[in-house]
Amino acid sequence: MSVQRPTFSESWSLVEALRPSLRPHVQSTRVRCRGETWRVFSEPGSAQHARCSPGAYAFVGLLDGGRTVGEAWRIAQERAGDDAPTQGEAIAILSALYTANLLRPDLPDDAEALLRRRRKRVERETKGRALSLLFLRIPLLDPDRLLDRLAPVLGWLFRPWGVCAWLLVGVIAALHVPGREREFFEGAAGVLAPSNLPLLLLAFVVIKAMHEIGHGVACKAMARAEHAGDPPPDAGAVHEAGLMLLVLTPVPYVDATSAWSLRGKWRRAVVGAAGMYVELLIAFFAMIVWARTGDHSAANALAYNAIVIAGVSTIVFNANPLLRFDGYYILSDLLETPNLAKRSQEQLYALVKRRVWGVRRAQGPAAGAREARWLIAYAITSGVYKVFVFGAIILFVSGRFFVLGVALAALALYGWLVLPGAKFINYLLTSPELERTRPRALATTLGAACALVILIGLVPAPDRPRAHGVVEPARYAEVHAPVEGFVLSRLVTGDRVSPAGDPLVELVNAEHDAELAMLLAQRREHEARRRIALGRDASEAQAAADRLAALDDRITLVRERIGARRIVAPFDGVWIAPDLDAGAPAFVRAGDSLGAVAGDTGRIVRVVIRQQATAALGRGGERVQMRVPGRAEQLLHGTVIDIAPGGRDTLPAAALGIAGGGDTLLDPADQTGLRARQRFFEARIEPDDDAALRLGERVVVRFEAPARPLGAQWLRLLRQTLQRDRAGAAASAGARSVGGAG
Repeated sequence: MSVQRPTFSESWSLVEALRPSLRPHVQSTRVRCRGETWRVFSEPGSAQHARCSPGAYAFVGLLDGGRTVGEAWRIAQERAGDDAPTQGEAIAILSALYTANLLRPDLPDDAEALLRRRRKRVERETKGRALSLLFLRIPLLDPDRLLDRLAPVLGWLFRPWGVCAWLLVGVIAALHVPGREREFFEGAAGVLAPSNLPLLLLAFVVIKAMHEIGHGVACKAMARAEHAGDPPPDAGAVHEAGLMLLVLTPVPYVDATSAWSLRGKWRRAVVGAAGMYVELLIAFFAMIVWARTGDHSAANALAYNAIVIAGVSTIVFNANPLLRFDGYYILSDLLETPNLAKRSQEQLYALVKRRVWGVRRAQGPAAGAREARWLIAYAITSGVYKVFVFGAIILFVSGRFFVLGVALAALALYGWLVLPGAKFINYLLTSPELERTRPRALATTLGAACALVILIGLVPAPDRPRAHGVVEPARYAEVHAPVEGFVLSRLVTGDRVSPAGDPLVELVNAEHDAELAMLLAQRREHEARRRIALGRDASEAQAAADRLAALDDRITLVRERIGARRIVAPFDGVWIAPDLDAGAPAFVRAGDSLGAVAGDTGRIVRVVIRQQATAALGRGGERVQMRVPGRAEQLLHGTVIDIAPGGRDTLPAAALGIAGGGDTLLDPADQTGLRARQRFFEARIEPDDDAALRLGERVVVRFEAPARPLGAQWLRLLRQTLQRDRAGAAASAGARSVGGAG
């Protein structure tokens, strides 16, 4: 792809007569990148670096303090030809060196002002990041001497035998998992419990500190390996460590930018991956400790928290190349594409300028069509993902600290919409680049904005909330002990039952039998007294008759209790009694659960509906679609019977909780796996094909709500999410205050 580069610059006269030179201690390192040898300039004792292409180095290498910039540029043009920098590129190179404090500062005022403009722009960008509450770096110390001591001790971890040992520990940890998967996932429900937060914070601080030490030690180890064990004094230097406030959470960091001077891309990638490498090693050891310690011990809880912190943060954040964490820099090194995010954005902008606005000279930094395609794909994907992540962060903060969340939202709107929008409008109206195509650029931009507003705000879009449900029999009755007694006989789970068949459970209670015998004896006694009194005293006979009536009532009640000891099925079906099967209790009390009877025919699906989705639903009669996980190719249909009017917090089955594969978050304080963190509504659905569903299966249900614009759907979701989070935060605060008062 040919790139048109204007040779001359209007600002050249300000720098042409200068005689600059690099500072005396600046070092130049050759780095291979995409088959070319680039130069990285750095100064020992600082974290400042600057990189230039081979053609640019032909110009910079001539700046010895004796030649003028103009002379050096003309010589570079003669030697390097088309690879030599243009006048504008030469000014940019001088600005980069000046910004990195690698160039001697003895410059005239007008030239220094020119070079300082770039420096001020970089400083403004840095201050803009620093002012953000989501990204604030606080340098604290110089860890270089500490890392010099640690590198000989820990550097072997990043050598081949160290990687083999790392893999061995990982295999050993994996062997401890089989058979405990359910226990592991159920433990996730208690991670955010108030009682667990101190251990979670302790694990977080220690693991993140080890993460950053891993970067520093790897930087030292790779520098030593590159120089065959005899590195220069400042090779792999790490001169800054501190805290970064990430969503108001202090996170340690180290500045390992000296890794840029490493020649091999794989060594640079090792430095980038070192933090995750260390975290996963900690997670491996934590898994072994968790599997070998008691469930309620402090070591077990701390190990579980370490697994969550090291595993989740590594996979979701650090390893993700769409955010500017470790994964991003690893990908940049392996692709040999420094400033990947900036290059991808420039490529996307160039595409819009050329294809939409008609700016024919607009060219991106890509070296070919293939690179251009993946740079554009990366720019779009990373942009959408960043908006999603930071939007989720703002919602999370708003649910717990409403005022702070509003401030963050305002800051995000200003940084992502207002300020870029103002700059964009100014560019459209004043940029010389659009001088010939400005009407087209304005028309296409305004048309795209109007189309976007219409699409989001006016065009109805399908509104199809999804929910998880569990299959149950249409007729289902729980069976409880009507009276207390000892278990004499019982049926087992799976036995077919009917009201006229064998009893489900038969109880015996000697007290009932003894009480009935005593009452019958008393009745015979009072009956004899009544007969004697009939011929002598009418009033005494009447009193005896009253006592007989009372005894008859008591006898009837006791006989009903005795009859209730024979518990029969309420309807034809299947007997389900896993607790009795596990070991029948010798004695049951009145009201104790014995099991349940499930009807032979008919199925219903009990569906848990989040409060956010209820506004889009009716009150019954709607048609729905259903799929069973693991059988995605089979589409089932059903009809909503009804939606319970009141909210509830106990799930119909543990399979609907997050630990059982569902999507409902559980109450961390509940050990049954059935209590949801937020209240929900329950719908009952009658499937069209009963035979296609098995009892106890989990299904995913899709409702068909009236179509409405995407903007209305998003606004409803935002409002209900904020209401839910604030209600949950208030409930948690109330629970903590009650616990403290107790």
